[in-house]
Amino acid sequence: MNEAKYITASSSISKEIAKLLIDAEAYKVYYNKPESTWPVWADGRKAPCYCDVRSILSNADARLGVADLLATFIKQEFPQVNVIAGLVTAGVPLATTIADKLKLGLVYVRGEKKKHGTGKQIEGNLRPGSKVLIIDDVLASGGSIIKGVRAFDTESDVTIEGAATLVSFSKPEFANKWQDVTDKHGKQITLATGCTFTDLLDESLAQNLLNEQQYKEMHAIYSN
Repeated sequence: MNEAKYITASSSISKEIAKLLIDAEAYKVYYNKPESTWPVWADGRKAPCYCDVRSILSNADARLGVADLLATFIKQEFPQVNVIAGLVTAGVPLATTIADKLKLGLVYVRGEKKKHGTGKQIEGNLRPGSKVLIIDDVLASGGSIIKGVRAFDTESDVTIEGAATLVSFSKPEFANKWQDVTDKHGKQITLATGCTFTDLLDESLAQNLLNEQQYKEMHAIYSN
């Protein structure tokens, strides 16, 4: 059985992704705003920082910039891949740009099977034996990626070479939990991320968007 890996991009790539997201205001700090206006996270918590990767769709420089950086990382780590698979919805624009840059095939994975037409969950023509990399915008629990892996297990005869996300907000213990994720053949899935919450906090501190105390507070929030 292959050893599962949870890897991050080089510091030069991760710092540049973080900078592009912050400069494009996809990652925002709200410490100077009333707490009543702070964003609510998916887990129900209010926090003075929030990342909305979808917001870069209308910013060509940021959208193409982060995709180019993630594509470089993917080419280094997954040279064998010949199909990019975007997870609906936020993973699809990122996957499309990356597939174009790397001149690779593209499919996308619905959240569930269509209830009409072909009834497929995976859209696009997949040849048996294809080597697939799953793409999503943000990693938290990994649930969306695992659901994507299961879709391929059910509908195709391909090899999942790994998965990649632009940003990871996963907790420190996530890497150990990821060891249990395998495809239907028992192959463990390598997971790669372009930047982490620490990279975003470091860049926010460097741009004086956070002070030292706020940096520590946010790091504790993300870690717990």
